[in-house]
Amino acid sequence: MPHNPRLPSGPRPSSSVLSVDPHWDSLLPNRSVLTPAEVAPVLRVSDREIRRLAEAWHETQGKTGLPGFKVGNQWRFARHAIVAHLSAFIPA
Repeated sequence: MPHNPRLPSGPRPSSSVLSVDPHWDSLLPNRSVLTPAEVAPVLRVSDREIRRLAEAWHETQGKTGLPGFKVGNQWRFARHAIVAHLSAFIPA
């Protein structure tokens, strides 16, 4: 079965479904641009999975995955975009 890097859609799931720390936003460093390794602890996945989610975001024009951008051949993430995107899925 192929890997599906899609984040949940539909009703907002409980944080236990996503296995996310209740204080997830405090896990992100207080910088405007983040690396996959800095985003990964929030979703409790590897930085490789974060890169897959970013690739999915670009392949699906933002329908699935995580918003990110490349600097050279490395993925980077705008902190404000990650917070806004995850806030739609993770209850406060």
